Amino acid sequence: MKHFLPLFLLSVALHFNVAAQVCTPDPAVISAGTIGPTPSPQVGLPDGDINVPYSQVITFVVPNDTTITVPGLGSFTVTVNYWEITGVSGLPPGLADQCNASPCKWNGGSNGCVKISGTPLVGGDSTVLLATIMNVTLPPPLGLTQSVPTPLPYNMHVEDPNSIGDELNPNAFGVSQNVPNPFNGVTRIKFSSPNPSNIHFSMMNQFGQVVMEKNIVANSGVNELSVDVSSLSNGIYFYNLNNGDETSATLKMVVLE
Repeated sequence: MKHFLPLFLLSVALHFNVAAQVCTPDPAVISAGTIGPTPSPQVGLPDGDINVPYSQVITFVVPNDTTITVPGLGSFTVTVNYWEITGVSGLPPGLADQCNASPCKWNGGSNGCVKISGTPLVGGDSTVLLATIMNVTLPPPLGLTQSVPTPLPYNMHVEDPNSIGDELNPNAFGVSQNVPNPFNGVTRIKFSSPNPSNIHFSMMNQFGQVVMEKNIVANSGVNELSVDVSSLSNGIYFYNLNNGDETSATLKMVVLE
């Protein structure tokens, strides 16, 4: 037994380490110093396809300190003790969330990640809500420690190839997937508006930074927008439309050479 016990313990340790490595924070996000979650809620989660395996990692870079406003007292620079995901809701059926830590909590000045993965079973649009709290300590003389709710809502679309899908309802505000995609040069985006209105188009990179904006005067019904990305680098981008009252689903486009 003395010969087999160390091997057995090593096997258990290796199994635990493999199981614990649910996800790895994105080194590019960490080196860029992008505080908060990446992709951001403004960018949303990449699209999925029904019955096709899906996996997306959200990297969290937790600051050492941040600024909060306390009603009646003003704004303070506070020490961040930890950032914790307390729950995830609204995931499309077939998807689940896993963190690289248990509980899903990371100290100030550190980083972590949560992975959304599985196989989507139902098509459509979803709002995936990450319920989080940031535990902070106010500076002296207050010195209070409190947990600040910080909800993170993400839009997500699951495409169903067996549905009509891309057809837009001319009596409702909506946007379709750009065509062609992937692409280089120019792509086209169809969107619908129930009334003549001013539409704002936003295109973001994977860090949530806006790289292109346009204002469009839309007619009632289905409209088409041409987007020229000749000046942008290759990569994954996200886009949405806003009509002043609501924001469309955020969709993914891939720019190639």
